[in-house]
Amino acid sequence: MRGFLRRIGVRDSGPAMAIGSHATAVSGVFIGGAVSQEGDVRGVLADLVRQQWDDERTSRELEDPVAIPVRWRTTRDLRLMDTSKNLAPSSLRLTFTCDDISPLVREFRLMPRRRLVIVGEAGSGKTSLAVLLVRALLADGWGKRRGKQGSDEPVPVLLSVADWDPEKVKPHDWIVGRLSRDYPSLGIARLTRLVAKRQVLPVLDGLDEMPDGPRAAAITALSRYLVPEAPLILTCRTTAYLEAVGESARKTFASALVIEPCELAPRAVADYLRRCRPDPGPSWERVLSALHDPDGVPPAARRPVAVLGDVLASPLGVWLVRTAYARADPAELLEPDRFRDAEELFEHLLDALVPAVIETRRPPESRRTRLRRRRDEPRNRHLPRVRHDPDDVRRWLGYLATLAPDKPDLAWWHLARTTGAVSPGFCFAFGLLTTVLATATAAYIGTSVLLFPFGRVLVGSLIFGLVTGFWAVLAPMAWPDDEPGYRKSLRNGLSGLGRTVTETQIIQLKAVFSATIILSVLGVRPLYGLFLMGCLIVVTAGAAHGFLKWVEVPAPADQPVFPPDHLRNDRNLNMLRMTVIGCAYAVIGMATGCLRSPAVGLYIATCAGLGAAFSTGLIAGCHRAWFAYRITATRLACQGHLPRHLMDFLDDAHRLGLLRAVGPVHQFRHQALRQRLAAVHARTTETAGPEPTCE
Repeated sequence: MRGFLRRIGVRDSGPAMAIGSHATAVSGVFIGGAVSQEGDVRGVLADLVRQQWDDERTSRELEDPVAIPVRWRTTRDLRLMDTSKNLAPSSLRLTFTCDDISPLVREFRLMPRRRLVIVGEAGSGKTSLAVLLVRALLADGWGKRRGKQGSDEPVPVLLSVADWDPEKVKPHDWIVGRLSRDYPSLGIARLTRLVAKRQVLPVLDGLDEMPDGPRAAAITALSRYLVPEAPLILTCRTTAYLEAVGESARKTFASALVIEPCELAPRAVADYLRRCRPDPGPSWERVLSALHDPDGVPPAARRPVAVLGDVLASPLGVWLVRTAYARADPAELLEPDRFRDAEELFEHLLDALVPAVIETRRPPESRRTRLRRRRDEPRNRHLPRVRHDPDDVRRWLGYLATLAPDKPDLAWWHLARTTGAVSPGFCFAFGLLTTVLATATAAYIGTSVLLFPFGRVLVGSLIFGLVTGFWAVLAPMAWPDDEPGYRKSLRNGLSGLGRTVTETQIIQLKAVFSATIILSVLGVRPLYGLFLMGCLIVVTAGAAHGFLKWVEVPAPADQPVFPPDHLRNDRNLNMLRMTVIGCAYAVIGMATGCLRSPAVGLYIATCAGLGAAFSTGLIAGCHRAWFAYRITATRLACQGHLPRHLMDFLDDAHRLGLLRAVGPVHQFRHQALRQRLAAVHARTTETAGPEPTCE
């Protein structure tokens, strides 16, 4: 059915991230002179990427006060890396720590082929290192030397690779599609040229989150389609990468340097935690002393210290301990019988994470401060708006964790598609309501204004209502598949508006002329009223639809696209469409009804305007993702699965550090957190009774 909807033209233009002629035609937009036809597109992209990851670095506390000192080195497993003859001798001896990655940046720039693979187990800091590397490359290549030596450097862009299907989409096309989704202001044509000229350095994160088959195909595709001078950075779990290169056609990733982390030593962790807590207190002092000198611990306390050391061997464990005990007493970490092994302690830390971050990151106290923070968005995103109940947060995030567990992205416009909340029953009810309203309005106009022969009123009105209702049934079925849209800013000028409106009016003229001939033959009178209505439809409705066709393009933006902004853009576009169409048909109804009397004109204008706004406004266009999201969020809120203001909650979860924002989508901070929340939610659902419904 959805493929049928695409063929018959319900979605008459591609989504914002589609790679096609429609999207390419609108790539020349610019805002405030930031992007022009001859402008420094790479410089603007570098600024957007820098701002995005500066905000995300603060949210993730990557360098607060310094990065976790994980030591990295060139892998010792020869199965993971190409022959040493294809690598520089200095690359084979590379070692560095996360608090100083300058040796990695220097070595990466000296490599004959700039290809780097970051491997490690879960929670070893692969993504954090990728973020730090992106920022370091931007600072080194696009900092003070911008416009000189740095202007020749490719722009590093971090992309989550989990949703790529390498068997269907080539690497270049997928990279362009992701860039156009995350940075729509640059336009697809510009981004295509940047990728084709190797002026973008893809930092592909999370290869291990792809299925096994596509993972091996991705290694083959990247090796086959990337030319020798194309740079690339890739992150993956060690075992998953070993399996992928073993199953791929290339066996290894050509000329790629592979680096892996070393386990964190307890003494290094103690020094790091002491820097995070200048005044640790007695309990923390005992824990840090035990980590700094494990041999000096009494024999009865050595087992809990060993368990704690196993957890702190990974950066994820260090972050969990630091966050979970930011204000709690860590004395229980040294209790002999408190935790049996590292797995039990790790689960305890995951369970304690939600209440800990809620207690640590408190919202502004006064309402005035909250309003000021809302006006400062999207730059000020580091404190939640309101204080949430930890149990509610666990329940809501646990439900989201169970949706599409094989996909890391929590895209708000995929919520309806994943849950199936836009049911056939809703589509039928929407179509039935539209049929009744359209039939009643047509019958009233036919009898009171156009003097349609009474014997044909009911048949004609019913046919009109059924046709309108048929489209009203089909349209909601396509909403879950719609991609979010953007509204062109009128500050950028009205270039192309007149041409688009004229083309739409010509199409309207052909349809209205044919309908007018048919109605006049059927006996509609007076003819001047019929002619007047036809002219009004061509001029008013044609202008309205032409304006909407012109305005539905990727929106210019001088800041990275965050999920709340993404949702707000699509909502504004849909509200604009409903308003414009409602006003256009209200004008037509007023002018037509005034042929009888001003009272009749006002009545018809009200009915036609509201009816068109809530029927044609919901059917027309090609970006209706907000409607599906709103229906789904309301339904799931009534069932108790999610909060009523879902996007505000997701944004607060991001500010709390439980989620991360990657372009316009959210992701869980770590897959282990998602799995734990999903497991707890599943156990709670089994023991609880049935949820209330909105049926």
